[in-house]
Amino acid sequence: MWTRFLPALILVSCGDPGDDPTDAENTSALCQDGQDNDGDGFTDCDDQDCQEFVFCEEETDTDTDTDADTDTDSDTDADADADADADSDTDTDPEECYWGDVDIMDDEDVADLVPYDCVTGFLDVRSTDATALVLPNLAWIGEELRIDNNPQLTTIELGRLETTGQEIYVQDNDRLELLDLGALETIEGQGSGDRGLSISNNPSLATLDLAALTAIEKGSLIIIANDRLTAITVPQLRTIEEGGLGIGSTRLRSVDFTSVTTLTSFNLQSSALTDLSGFSGLREAERFYVLDSPNMPCCTICTFVDGLSYVWDVAAYNCQVDACWD
Repeated sequence: MWTRFLPALILVSCGDPGDDPTDAENTSALCQDGQDNDGDGFTDCDDQDCQEFVFCEEETDTDTDTDADTDTDSDTDADADADADADSDTDTDPEECYWGDVDIMDDEDVADLVPYDCVTGFLDVRSTDATALVLPNLAWIGEELRIDNNPQLTTIELGRLETTGQEIYVQDNDRLELLDLGALETIEGQGSGDRGLSISNNPSLATLDLAALTAIEKGSLIIIANDRLTAITVPQLRTIEEGGLGIGSTRLRSVDFTSVTTLTSFNLQSSALTDLSGFSGLREAERFYVLDSPNMPCCTICTFVDGLSYVWDVAAYNCQVDACWD
């Protein structure tokens, strides 16, 4: 009993006229009236005497649960957001390069390279078991592209490739039927070789796309010994620096190199081609050779050479070209 009433007696002795020592805060009504009824400085559920009531216990638990839930949800959401951001960064990377040289040996290696936009070094596909080289994202190669001696390879689709830093070789692929380089614009050709683009000895090749090619900065363009190839169309090619043009195929009946104006050398070999209209833009050639082309009339060759503004050396199959000017 002394413990309970002693605080009230002390408060009265301090002379606080606003508090009644008989008041208490220990009933359901008093613990919900918003007043400090016993004058101990605590109101309603904050007062120790009110803690036993259920409505005070629920209020305390509710606050605790709310705080805990809020913290937990916030942390979880933050983690989820972080994961989403990480995934977003991975998915939207605008350009992903393979740094270094790439040696492809089989179809599995081709599949591994599919996600990449570029290769900074060489791309080498030689003597492999690959059946198709389809790289829809590859836009540029820093050095040389060589596709050589692949007996099972039937398809090459590099439809987004725009430029290479060095030469391109596609040769000795016995079953190759389709070669798509339709977006290729420039071959810098700064390697040690003398060929900027060489497509040769692919006896099954029937379809060749070089529609966008505009310049070979160094080296020659060689397309020979692709015996099923009947047409070669490179309508936008204007520049072949420090090199020439070599075209040869037994079935070749149609060509379009009408934008090429200057060459160091011109070498044509075709048993099926009968005229030179596909080279109508040519104005200068140091060396002009039409060899192994028995169906090309001698007068056609003479007329074409006569229209050049500069030529240093001329030779033609079974044709005395000197007679053109007699």
